[in-house]
Order: sequence, then structure tokens, then C-alpha cells
Amino acid sequence: RHAATHNNLGVVLEELGQVDEAISHYRAALRSEPDFADAHYNLANVLRSKGRLNDAIAQYREALRLEPDLGEAHNNLGEIFGSQGKPKEAIAEFRQAVRINPNSAEAHNNLGASLGSLGEVDEAITHLRRALQLQPDNVRARENLKIALAKATGSRGIQP
Repeated sequence: RHAATHNNLGVVLEELGQVDEAISHYRAALRSEPDFADAHYNLANVLRSKGRLNDAIAQYREALRLEPDLGEAHNNLGEIFGSQGKPKEAIAEFRQAVRINPNSAEAHNNLGASLGSLGEVDEAITHLRRALQLQPDNVRARENLKIALAKATGSRGIQP
């Protein structure tokens, strides 16, 4: 009960931009209830926003150990790995995110962009088209699809 209160306070403080206070409340929630997956996930998000990526990775992994089907945690881990120049690790996380949340345009876009960066353009195109089916106004997915199609055809300026 106290854990949920601290977690909820952390969410509110985070939304108000008071991230250090939010971290304190997420940590208090975890002291009270160490297996509180949502608090691990929320703490990971705040740590990530502060650039503390290794700490964020550890918290996402703990959240996923407790609740393996947290698709957003897989997606966020993939984004961190992508930013660290680890595309294979990113792709593995994005695949999990898509498996768990097949209607996540963000996860399909991230998976498609990562696959495209490794030259897996056919599969990239499939995921990027799916992202646009789910969210037709997704500018990032549209740009990523243009890049993947250009790689696939060896030309520029192909319309999706």
C-alpha cells in the first residue's frame, strides 16, 4: 500500500519535472516492495531521462524479470541499446516489444529502423509499413520507410 502511494507520487512529481524527488519516491516504493515491477519501470524511465543509462538498463531488466510482458520496457531498452551503437541487442528488444504489443507503431518503427541500419531492408520495410498502417501520421516511420525503400532499390526519393 505504501509502495503504491510512493510510486504514484513519483509519477506525479515526474510529470511536474521534479525528477530527483520522483526518484526518491520510486526508491521508497521499492524499499517497501522490492518486487514492484511498475516502480522499477518508472525508476528506469527517470534514470534514462537523466542520462543514467546503465542504471536504467538494470531497472528495466529487473522490471522485466518480474513482469516479462512489459512491452514498453523492451522498447525502451531497445532504444538505449540503439543509442549505444548495439543494434543487435536493440533488435532483440524491439522484437520482444512487437511480440508483446503487435499494435505498437513505435515498436514497429524502432524495429524497422534498426533492421534497416543493418541492411535487413525487406524485413525493415514490412515493419515500417505496419507502423504506418497503425499510425498513418507517424513522420519518423515515413522517413525510415523512405530510407529503407531507397536502400532496397538503390535509388533516392521513392514514395512509400
